[in-house]
Amino acid sequence: MSGPRTERVFLVRMWCEDADRLDSNWRGSIHEVPGGRRFYLTAAAQVADFIGAALRRTPGAEPPAETSD
Repeated sequence: MSGPRTERVFLVRMWCEDADRLDSNWRGSIHEVPGGRRFYLTAAAQVADFIGAALRRTPGAEPPAETSD
């Protein structure tokens, strides 16, 4: 039998800036639960980058400083 499972929970919110335009930009935020930290994104591709980096950190380690790109 293995030990307790390590879990990370993220709430991802995305919104479209100026949705009426064909070249509109996606913005978003990631809320890391339960730590309460929120990180702001300026492109949808940053979601995978951020979560990948968070999962490589040691569980319980301090997350990076809040960003507001």
